[in-house]
Amino acid sequence: KKREEEIRSADFLTVSSIEFREFILKYNKNVFIYYTFQEVKEMQKNHENKDKIIIGYHGNQSHLVCMKDAVSAIDDLSEKYNIELWVVYNIDHWGKWRKGLPKKAPVKHIQWSDDVYYKSLCKSDIGIAPTKTPINEYLGKKTTRLFLKEMMGYKFKYNDLDYLMRFKYPSNPNRIYAFSQLHIPVVADFIPSMAQIIKDGESGFLVWSKEGWYCALEKLILSAELRNKMAKNLNEYIKTNCSPDINFKKFLEFLNNLRK
Repeated sequence: KKREEEIRSADFLTVSSIEFREFILKYNKNVFIYYTFQEVKEMQKNHENKDKIIIGYHGNQSHLVCMKDAVSAIDDLSEKYNIELWVVYNIDHWGKWRKGLPKKAPVKHIQWSDDVYYKSLCKSDIGIAPTKTPINEYLGKKTTRLFLKEMMGYKFKYNDLDYLMRFKYPSNPNRIYAFSQLHIPVVADFIPSMAQIIKDGESGFLVWSKEGWYCALEKLILSAELRNKMAKNLNEYIKTNCSPDINFKKFLEFLNNLRK
């Protein structure tokens, strides 16, 4: 609200995802999506069959607290496979992640730093990018059902199996970039911006439920060949479609068109 006048009068705005663009369009129609990828240099990795599989995460602690389904799937998988979860976040600033941790799978907490990608995250065999935020499904479905009954003149078929989703309005695909540069395959929640970058089943997996997380992670745990294939496909897609260089060229084109 404090910045609304500035936002409306600006010649253009930059945002980091289509989710953010949809939110900001009501204030200004000239919006450019500029991916704010962290600076991570490419590092080759050849996945091989091994006894222990490391599942890696990097990002805000808030996503860790909210990834209930992913944690539940990792716990179940730890009963069959030797896996370990490595989580990279700003421990010094936010404190240690304590709520919603796996009960069975071991967790390694790693302090974020500029070189953590080359020292720790690169050792991951699988990367995860959870994005959902909490929602009370019972209350949400009950409210939706009541609302639909009040829609005058329309009859909507309500189904308890329908998706009820919540994710942050500035959600973005930026966390995927580091994994792509380190040649690590990714499993992510299927929000719009993740689905823009990951082609499900080819350059990673898009999931939402506990079962989705379980199946995707198990496929990658069992096959080093699949890990190599998906990591390569993700790296190539970003390199040819939305790398920092390509992103900047598109931005210059946007500016030139705006001037005209």
